[in-house]
Amino acid sequence: MKRSTQEVLARIPDFKGLGSEALAELAGVARIVNHSPGQTVVLQGDGGDSLFAIDSGYLKVSVIGRGGTLSTLGVMGPGEVFGEMSLLDGGPRSATVTSLTRACLVAIDRAPFRLLVAGASPLAAAMLDLLARRLRVLTERSDDLTVLSVGARLAKQVLLLARLHGTTVGPRQLRIGVKLSQKELGEMVGATRESVNKHLKIWQEENVLRQEGGFLVILNLPLLQSMSRR
Repeated sequence: MKRSTQEVLARIPDFKGLGSEALAELAGVARIVNHSPGQTVVLQGDGGDSLFAIDSGYLKVSVIGRGGTLSTLGVMGPGEVFGEMSLLDGGPRSATVTSLTRACLVAIDRAPFRLLVAGASPLAAAMLDLLARRLRVLTERSDDLTVLSVGARLAKQVLLLARLHGTTVGPRQLRIGVKLSQKELGEMVGATRESVNKHLKIWQEENVLRQEGGFLVILNLPLLQSMSRR
């Protein structure tokens, strides 16, 4: 017998704690979608506007790194949920999800979901935006550890520190106003102190940056930006 959207949602562990009234409201903005084996459900980089919960079937999660290398991150099955960040902020998909078997999913679309949340409380909508930003930062950091070299991760972290704590000291030059040891920088990017030391020395020789009394000064911002994408 065909089950209702609410009955399908009630089988998903993440939604089991909802009361019947809240579950009914959520079901009102949800729809059931079916996918054949080999079908792309979401594509990395595309704009996202839906969360998906898996009722049945199995799906593969994969990402393409900056070097064009395809990596499989895992397989999802019944009861699992994906796409929550795109539901919250409408941002791009962080990975590609492809069905391995026939799959039945529940899709919750962003526009009606946001109207539902906003109707409950403007604060709730604002907090969801904040949560989405935090989740994207954590996901990007995890992706970087998978697909970027140590040098690229370090360059990206230095650029982030410059954006948050930097002061312009010359054309294309920024001084980071917080002291961090090489060990601390290594912990931020998942690398050893020795590896960080090696990259900083090379960058100083190439006039990409210099160290002044424990502070980092970026001397060639465009070049460091280029290094962060390698």
